[in-house]
Amino acid sequence: MIGPDLWSAVSPLLDEALDLPTEEARQAWLHNLPAHARPYRETLEQLLHDHARAQTADFLQTPAGSALRAAHAGRADPEPSGRIIGPYRLLRELGRGGMGRVWLAERTDGLVKRPVALKLPHPGLAARGFAERLARERDILAALSHPHIARLYDAGITADGQPFIALEYIEGRTIIEDCDAGRRSVRERIELFLQVLEAVQYAHAHLVIHRDLKPSNVLVDAQAQVRLLDFGVAKLLVHGHGEPTELTLDAGRALTPEYASPEQILGRTLGTASDVYSLGILLYQLLAGRRPYELARQHQASLELAILNVDVPRPSAAIAKEPEAAAARGATAPLLARTLRGDLDTIVLKALKASPEERYETAAALSADLQRYLDGEPVQARPDSRLYVLRKFVARNRLAVAAAAASVIAITVAAVGFAIEARVAIRERDYARALADRSDATARFLNDLLVEAGQSKGPVSIDDLLSQSEKLVRIGYRDNPDHRAAVLDQLAMYYATVGNHAKAADLMAQALSAASGSSDPALIDQLRCNEAMTMADLGRIDEAKARLETTLAHEFPDPRVRVVCILYRSFIAHNTNDREGSMRYAEQALAALRGQSDPLPELEAQILGTLAVAYQDNARNVDADRQFAAAMRKYVELGRDGGHVAVTVRNNWATLHGDAGQPKRALALFDEIIQITQRDDPSAQVPLYLLNNRAFMLRTIGRYEEAAAGYSAALAGARKQGNFVSTATALLGLTGLARERGEIAAAERLLAEARQVVEARLPAGATAVARMWLERGHLDLAQGRADDAFSAFDIAVKSPGPLAGRVSALGGRAQSELKLGRIEGANADARRALELAQSLQAGNAYSARTGSAWLDLSRVLLAQGDRAGASHALQSAIEHLSNTVDAGQLQLVAARAALSSLPSAQSP
Repeated sequence: MIGPDLWSAVSPLLDEALDLPTEEARQAWLHNLPAHARPYRETLEQLLHDHARAQTADFLQTPAGSALRAAHAGRADPEPSGRIIGPYRLLRELGRGGMGRVWLAERTDGLVKRPVALKLPHPGLAARGFAERLARERDILAALSHPHIARLYDAGITADGQPFIALEYIEGRTIIEDCDAGRRSVRERIELFLQVLEAVQYAHAHLVIHRDLKPSNVLVDAQAQVRLLDFGVAKLLVHGHGEPTELTLDAGRALTPEYASPEQILGRTLGTASDVYSLGILLYQLLAGRRPYELARQHQASLELAILNVDVPRPSAAIAKEPEAAAARGATAPLLARTLRGDLDTIVLKALKASPEERYETAAALSADLQRYLDGEPVQARPDSRLYVLRKFVARNRLAVAAAAASVIAITVAAVGFAIEARVAIRERDYARALADRSDATARFLNDLLVEAGQSKGPVSIDDLLSQSEKLVRIGYRDNPDHRAAVLDQLAMYYATVGNHAKAADLMAQALSAASGSSDPALIDQLRCNEAMTMADLGRIDEAKARLETTLAHEFPDPRVRVVCILYRSFIAHNTNDREGSMRYAEQALAALRGQSDPLPELEAQILGTLAVAYQDNARNVDADRQFAAAMRKYVELGRDGGHVAVTVRNNWATLHGDAGQPKRALALFDEIIQITQRDDPSAQVPLYLLNNRAFMLRTIGRYEEAAAGYSAALAGARKQGNFVSTATALLGLTGLARERGEIAAAERLLAEARQVVEARLPAGATAVARMWLERGHLDLAQGRADDAFSAFDIAVKSPGPLAGRVSALGGRAQSELKLGRIEGANADARRALELAQSLQAGNAYSARTGSAWLDLSRVLLAQGDRAGASHALQSAIEHLSNTVDAGQLQLVAARAALSSLPSAQSP
């Protein structure tokens, strides 16, 4: 038995031995141990022996060596059920292996009532800064939020040195067991496998490779939904090449040889193609009922020799050796062989190429070919001969071709029709191929970024990667302008979503220049529509509209691009306060998408979010809330709820709560959104619109210092990026804060700067115009210039802008009218403001906006001599405000002071 004291002495020596490259070097190291280490020679020999066995053992399936098991807990006895590990209580053992054990467990502190799968690796992992790495990687891996990935909930080390990892507990069978037990067909097996590929591609996009993809790590639940397990052995690509993450649960390389890629076994740098190889083995087993080869569990040199010289048979040929496999797939062996022969053989063997450069570079590329197979389309893994394409066409149109043989005349007519449709099919094939090539180019670009990050000596942020991206595009796509244009387009859209519109416009210009000689009209359409949106973001509204109208005037090779162009019209209408146009174009985009045979669910989610904003523009807040919810459900189903577009939808949903007078709810949502934007990279830039919107909610709640800090951060970022919309918004927010603090001179300076930006850089219909006049009115009112204030508020009321802002403008105009003695006008404006605020309240019990409107009305009623009405209005204001803002918020303080000083309504 190895106790904690002995382990603390042995662990550094074991680390030193495991750093040596070969077994021979380790034996020589043992023979030449220094004097202080010689008492531990026998223990070290046993641990190295156990490590050698564990390195070629299937994790959680092969029993561990006795000494290593003892080291796991500091004693030889198994963990008793009921033992407490950190905040968890062990319930029953689920499995064990060379690296440790897994238990079903529950939390003891009652914070979360859910079972977890608790992994207990041996305490030796705590060496070499394991605690710090575990905490860092726990946070990164826990951010992998996808419907087909089991979540990592927690990880840590107890006071006595026991590491633990808490994972989502999944009730289910392995994908092989599930498919065989359910006698799933080849098609059903591929459809399940596509879920695996979706999860793996999601992880790759978040800079994580799995490294241990095998059946025991792919479970299928009762609803036939895949759950990918054990990203705890993943290699985080940002942590350097060739250096295994400590979450491998092993002091050396963690792998399962039967499912490992050649580069894994050889100890070379890994990329996404390594996971593709393991996926190819899993797919082979799903289809053919066996793995492509068997490796003897021998020492490292034998494994390397075997993996490099193995001859992988075609799945269709392997099925002859597995007659029971055919029955498990609902077919006879000859029928199953015919099904696998051809495309599926080609796809699987491409995934299993020994050289990573010859494989599918990404899980998405493998997924695309499998989907093409299911759809009867030509796959990319084989040459597209004319005979091959024609055969595919006939396979997709068997009934039509058979009917054409009914008579000689029918044959003649059908032959002409067939020739026409064949040309159409070829044209569609060419476009599909071009689209797939562009997607593959983007995927390759992503892989290049990931590999480059993997070769970095330190952590790499998303911003670091993007700063290198243009260089990679220029180098990697020098000879393919279309691919360069597609990648530049993607980069431009990223910068646009985070508010760096100047950078987005520059990249779009480069993309269009690269594609100037392109023969792909769909690519040109896409680039022109995206360029129009970047123009609009920079305030070049008329140019943007003209570009969209010109592009939409012709037939689109890809109708989905047309949908996006229509959607952009809705964006621009919203940004220029064309409420009716915003809703009309969003509804047109949704109808156009749903009219297609293959609508994209992610695009539909984006359109639903845009339609929600349009409903919000038109004071249909209940409808808006419903559409926001529908959009986010789709994003969650797709596992894309953390993407930039989904973040924008969340932001708009949060502003809906703000418009409804729920600033605390909106603030909580903004904080949640910011966490999402930074969960993969804490250094990632928060979109400027998020910073400004959050600051506005803080100001509404009454947290003025925090609001000032938020606006200042947004202003600094906006100036750096040349984002004039965000610059104006931040300056206007700081203007209001200075005025509310009584710093009138500072407010005037800030407003003058904001006005210069608005008038010089923003279109006449920009939302900031109404906000500028609103602040101008409040400043004039604060300085006793009621006439000027009325004029400014009047402009704000009549300016196109959000309806929520109109409530404030009407209230301000009412107060200026009071100062001018125009009681009737003040009363009408105050009541209109209250009515509009209540309509925006959307069924909520309380609204800060409604409370503010009641406060404005109370002043009018008091001026009319209606003390009872004023008292009721003040009580209503206090009720709404006290339930939605902080106690020190200025309007709430003013309402309470006014009510306390109001003479009793019954007094003479």
